Amino acid sequence: MDNLNPLLIAIVPALLTYLGTKYKTQSEREQQASSAWKQLYDETKERMDDLQKQVEMLSEQMDEMKAKIGSNSRLILLKLNTVAIA
Repeated sequence: MDNLNPLLIAIVPALLTYLGTKYKTQSEREQQASSAWKQLYDETKERMDDLQKQVEMLSEQMDEMKAKIGSNSRLILLKLNTVAIA
């Protein structure tokens, strides 16, 4: 029984140190995973915002082209009418 006390005195702190290190490592991994997910979310949001801007710009360009096509078709119709009358 006397030999058991020194053994317990040596094992208990080592065991507590091991458990503390294991908990700390797990906590660090969870924190890194959380950080990675946040970074992924931020990058995805940035890409989506960029894509939205591109869609808006393309929509404006399409509207401009439709307006040009509309005015050009009116000019063509006017020229055809003028030629047909003459």
